[in-house]
Order: sequence, then C-alpha cells, then structure tokens
Amino acid sequence: MTSYTVENNTIIGSFVKYNGTYNIVVGTDSTDRLVKILNPVKGNVKLQVLSTNLEFINTPKAPMIEHKWKMYIRTNKGTIISLTTGKVMQWGDMNGDRKDILAAV
Repeated sequence: MTSYTVENNTIIGSFVKYNGTYNIVVGTDSTDRLVKILNPVKGNVKLQVLSTNLEFINTPKAPMIEHKWKMYIRTNKGTIISLTTGKVMQWGDMNGDRKDILAAV
C-alpha cells in the first residue's frame, strides 16, 4: 500500500481501493482528513472516507483538464468527471465539450 499526504488537493485524480472496489479521488475536505471518492462504473454516488482507510493504487493519476473555466478529470477509459459537481458527465459521443476534453493533452 502506498501512502500519500492529502494536502492542496494533490491526490485528486488518484485511483484508490476502498472496501474491495476501485474509485477515483474527486475532492478533499478543508481538514484534509476526509477524501471524496467516486466509482465511475457505479454512477454518481460519492463517498466521503478517511484517507487512512484508502489503499492508493500505484498508477498515474487521471489528468485534470480545464475546459470553459471548469475543471474535469478524464480517465483512460474516456470517462469525464466534473470537479465542480463531482459527477460523471453523461454527454453523448458527439457532444462538443466531450470531444474537446478527450482531445486535450
């Protein structure tokens, strides 16, 4: 298990394991003790858990993309998560915002 310090949102986009399922970090609270995680496969259900209860996966973080003055996380499977709402975006394949975020470097 890899441990990380939760400060200044440096772990947002990290992949973690919690209770046997894989999730992505979408936010932290102001005390940096609680971490908001989301399992993109299970929809838009977020959990807030202690960072000490997470197993950080040793893989590159999902990139954060700024688009139209908002921040998004893009997974390697093409899932886009808004950091404003903490939700998986349900845009269609032809949506211009989706195309722009997926094409961003």
